Amino acid sequence: MRIGMRLTLASCGALLATCVMAAAAAADTFVVTQTGDPAPGACNAQCSLREAVDAANVSIGDDRVKLRAQTYRLTRSGIAENANATGDLDVQGSLEIFGKGARRTTIDGEWAAGGDLLIQTPGLVDLTVRDLELRDGDNISNPQVGAIDFNGPGEFRLTNARVISNRSAYTAVETNGDSVISRVIFRGNHATGCCAALYNHGVGEMILRDVWFDRNTAVDDTGAMYSDGVSALFERVTFSRNRAGTVGGALITSNGVNDLRNVTFSGNRTDEEGGGLYLESDATLNNVTLFRNVADADDNQPAGQGGGIYGSGGTATMSNTILAGNTEGGNGQSQCGGAPNPESLGHNLFGLDLGCVFLTGPGDIALSGGQTAGLVRRLRANGGFTPTHAVKRASRARNNGGNMTCEARDQRKVLRPQGPRCEIGAYELKQ
Repeated sequence: MRIGMRLTLASCGALLATCVMAAAAAADTFVVTQTGDPAPGACNAQCSLREAVDAANVSIGDDRVKLRAQTYRLTRSGIAENANATGDLDVQGSLEIFGKGARRTTIDGEWAAGGDLLIQTPGLVDLTVRDLELRDGDNISNPQVGAIDFNGPGEFRLTNARVISNRSAYTAVETNGDSVISRVIFRGNHATGCCAALYNHGVGEMILRDVWFDRNTAVDDTGAMYSDGVSALFERVTFSRNRAGTVGGALITSNGVNDLRNVTFSGNRTDEEGGGLYLESDATLNNVTLFRNVADADDNQPAGQGGGIYGSGGTATMSNTILAGNTEGGNGQSQCGGAPNPESLGHNLFGLDLGCVFLTGPGDIALSGGQTAGLVRRLRANGGFTPTHAVKRASRARNNGGNMTCEARDQRKVLRPQGPRCEIGAYELKQ
């Protein structure tokens, strides 16, 4: 079903030629009316998702595909095909695919035999995917991506979405272009190699706001996200319970500028270095909480593996940040490891460390190992899109941040400061 722009001679008046050109380039909306995945035909009264993408591919303009509150299953198996006939949806032109909500509309890679990803672009197009869930992509062959393979240059937006239980050799979502990821949950994705949930690289500048990476696993490195683009801005993001078999339990920064504001790392694990954050390139952290992350989870490595942060050529420059309660195998407290050591811009709270020297700054607070029990509450929904560790009223993180450097709002968008001084970490305690 195609809903296009309608123009008349009366409305165009003397600008007929201009109006005809505008109509030719107008965006069309293709409404999907059936949930199955038959052999592709015309997008008419019985229009499948694949047929709607086919119609958009030959339409001129930035088109849209509209989904209802249903589950749309991709069942036409057949990999390494780029004409949208089998396997994944091959998007050839700029397109917006949208549903009725992340818990109401689902694109499901329920393959009859074999496996493939869900959506792929060839480059030089823009892609927006919003208000839906992407699940059960299964792809260990080229391009080794489970859910979305976005090839730049171009602009990619993933908004109000859930990326759930996709399996790949490489990652669930790969971007190579300017990207905005907002109000998205990545959960239960698995990679037999690297980067279970998200991989940003190449020419891409990425913004992540209100994103939750939870229980993603990689057999190799990078339990959740690998940041290898021009730059990445993380705002109000939580990494929780992700796991890597080698390095980088939650996040690896490998290139460009990485800026983390109001971010929580909680309960992430790796069998080698960097339980929470593994730095191959520099990162700036402000109002970040790194708590109860684990390096050397299988207890097979020497000391110094960095339960919270590990430097492998990149420096963590920190302010108003909690780095405490992180551990390393059987070797007790280990907040950081590797080189260079984390550097402080002031007002950080860090725990006892057996792995590295924390370069302190003004207003920093050092804890002994036992003091972390009174620091924050368990990770839970405290308001906002992502879960957080609430600061306890008796915590030394309370009223010890730097008012001149704290973020204006916390991870839940609560105004700072609520007391005489802001809190250290991603959570501001209401008075």
